[in-house]
Amino acid sequence: MKEDTQHAPRHRLSAEKWHSLEAEAVYKELQGGPEGLEDGEPPGADGLMRRGLMIRHLVMPNSVGGTKDVLEWIAGILPKETYVNIMSQYRPMYKASAYPEIARRITREEYEEAMTWAREYGLANLEIQGYGL
Repeated sequence: MKEDTQHAPRHRLSAEKWHSLEAEAVYKELQGGPEGLEDGEPPGADGLMRRGLMIRHLVMPNSVGGTKDVLEWIAGILPKETYVNIMSQYRPMYKASAYPEIARRITREEYEEAMTWAREYGLANLEIQGYGL
């Protein structure tokens, strides 16, 4: 994933920048473990995963969380069958009111846009929470 200058607020509001090379290195290390990520099992009837990888991503208002870039990275680096949980429950807390970009909950449209991107990128195992949780 390339450095994102278009969404500068994301970097201003975060203590760390997204480093895709580091994330990719971690993924490759996990693959070589005793139970590789390719051996993941779908969640059981109780909704719990016993093995494998599930990525959870919190959609933020005004694309501050870089949802499109994150989903593009997942689709480009990881298997399309990777479980991805796209979360909608962002709530502005503590000092969020000091930053207009994150001083509100996400809209239904922002969440639906995230789901559209995930499908467009071919991600096959989406955990959809729905909007308004």
